[in-house]
Amino acid sequence: MKNQTKRKKIKPTQPNEWFIMSRQPILVSDLKGLFDPQADIEIWPELGVLEIVMGEKSSMDIEMIETDLGDEYSNAYLKEHQIQALFTATFRPEDYDSAEPYLKTIAAGIDGIVCADTEDFTPVVL
Repeated sequence: MKNQTKRKKIKPTQPNEWFIMSRQPILVSDLKGLFDPQADIEIWPELGVLEIVMGEKSSMDIEMIETDLGDEYSNAYLKEHQIQALFTATFRPEDYDSAEPYLKTIAAGIDGIVCADTEDFTPVVL
């Protein structure tokens, strides 16, 4: 008898924190300008924070941080890629499919890199 149970497709777990690395000095207001004005986005420019609402129960928080990641390897990576502005983008890993179009819009709109907060800065969003 064949196994009739449906197998659930297992999706690789995505990181919940990502980096937005720009070679140009930009602010969260510049990131907001990449999106449709009708998008559900709140911004607190004086705090360097942007919130993108991605549905009823899902959001992505983007926060500007210092261009010092606290370790030699990471800071060498920032220097090698001439990063002038650095942001974290945080959302629940299960919301990656909702977040991906926003990450892709940012990646296409800046001179820089959108990548996971992992030891080797991968995966990279193109």
